[in-house]
Amino acid sequence: MHGVSLATADDMLRTHITGLVDDLKRELGDDLLSVLLHGSLAMGAFYAPKSDVDLLVIVQHLTAEQARQLYSIFEYHHARRPYVGGLEVSVVHIEDAKSPVHPLRSQVHFSETTTGWQPWQAGMPPTDEDLIAHLAVAKYRGRSLYGLSLMRQSESCNGLTIWHRYTVISIGFLKAKIF
Repeated sequence: MHGVSLATADDMLRTHITGLVDDLKRELGDDLLSVLLHGSLAMGAFYAPKSDVDLLVIVQHLTAEQARQLYSIFEYHHARRPYVGGLEVSVVHIEDAKSPVHPLRSQVHFSETTTGWQPWQAGMPPTDEDLIAHLAVAKYRGRSLYGLSLMRQSESCNGLTIWHRYTVISIGFLKAKIF
């Protein structure tokens, strides 16, 4: 099956994604470390009538109020998407990305199936059961739209052991075919 990659995507889709990244830069400033494209568009299998745009946002610091604001930004861009498929975005703290522990905390998660912003309980972001698999895909097959890739970020920690464990967990998840 041949599909579209970011390089071969039409101007509407590229402009849509660029607008979202620009809004993230404005909202987060120096706390925004990376915006990573993963999934079908990163791998050249995007199919406009069905595919969504998968993004992973890596942050240095995020308050609960900033998380709520990011959710609003994702809602805004989702409502103005140029195709049927929506946005799926997870926001992860850099320390959680460097040293992932399952289940991983998601500072913000947005998709077309989420039902509005859910405040953090006791000041803590919720966990996401499959976020570690998204992180592995973004590391090895993702494309950086802003900032460093996860591969480059993991070089700055004692990453080989951490990323090896993380990859083994993710490969096991994919082989299990339970998703």
